[in-house]
Amino acid sequence: NQTVFLDDNVYFAKISPSGEKVYYFKHSSSEPDKGQLFYMDISKNTATTPVLINSNMPLDVFYAEYMNCGFTKSENFYYIKRINDQQIELWIEDEKLGDNVAFPTDQFITTNFYVFEDNLAFVDDYKFVDENYQQIKCGKLYLYKNGKKEEVDNLVQSFYVKDGVIYYLHKNDIYDKNGTFYKYENGKKELIAENVNMIIPNKKALLK
Repeated sequence: NQTVFLDDNVYFAKISPSGEKVYYFKHSSSEPDKGQLFYMDISKNTATTPVLINSNMPLDVFYAEYMNCGFTKSENFYYIKRINDQQIELWIEDEKLGDNVAFPTDQFITTNFYVFEDNLAFVDDYKFVDENYQQIKCGKLYLYKNGKKEEVDNLVQSFYVKDGVIYYLHKNDIYDKNGTFYKYENGKKELIAENVNMIIPNKKALLK
């Protein structure tokens, strides 16, 4: 075993499953409350030149959100970047996928994004559809696959993924508590049920 010095002022680090790469969050010398995200190849058991992936990362929230980052099957690094209390971006490596994804703790959405194999499903532009009627939040559901982002549907309130199939609740009328339940697979959507109030994926049931 050998200990190798990689960098200093590191706040958070995550090693890829193969052990060949490390991604780490480093304090910014010019902005104490901000940091930068770097990548380094450690496959030769030695430090290499770090590569800057993202800058202007809020320091006070990154550690609290470390559970919302990780690796796809091919070891591309995904993570969220909080812009403010109302906005979170979703990134994979140095590519921004979403400008305003749903918060992980939002009670009206099953998950803010879901990673399966090398794919990411996520809801972007998530907000109150009618600012004068702040009861229903919806957004556009996307699938990131083979390096491309495709729109699945809009006015999506919640979703989950099982066995590579996306299940989601679409709001036909934002003033109606119920919506339409669909599944999306191989580029096609299929109606499952109407007048659905919410998705309960853990119980494999629909509350009507």
